[in-house]
Amino acid sequence: MNAVRGRDFASLVEEIIVRHPETSLKRRWEEAQRLDPSSRAAAYWIRESPDIVNFAWIIPAGILDITWFPTRQMSTLVFLRISEIAGMEIREAAGAGAALGLPVSGDLVVTLYASNQRSSLVWVAEANASDPLRRFAEEIAQLSTRPGSTG
Repeated sequence: MNAVRGRDFASLVEEIIVRHPETSLKRRWEEAQRLDPSSRAAAYWIRESPDIVNFAWIIPAGILDITWFPTRQMSTLVFLRISEIAGMEIREAAGAGAALGLPVSGDLVVTLYASNQRSSLVWVAEANASDPLRRFAEEIAQLSTRPGSTG
């Protein structure tokens, strides 16, 4: 499942969380809600597959990202301010995710670099689901041109 606009972001996330109760995914979502109580995304990306569950969404102050690896029971929550976005790279090739050594499969990889050079956000989409990720990347690219986007 993946999306950019349309259905309410929070309700989509809640549908996924219900399938994974009492996990670090649920705890990370609760932490994210403290950072963004409205959970109203300007745009978002959701990937749910056996090897990864990923929610990324744009809020006025920046981008929130939750990634959970079910087989490892490992999760992350990252908040990147708009002012900290240093660049973005989009790679498209068969097996691009594996070629980059990522633990998920996919043919489209979007990497968002932070100015602090300590972190980056990486999203991977299968070929048949690349359009929503591409649109999400376009929304991110527009952030720096919006009024009041200094973070």
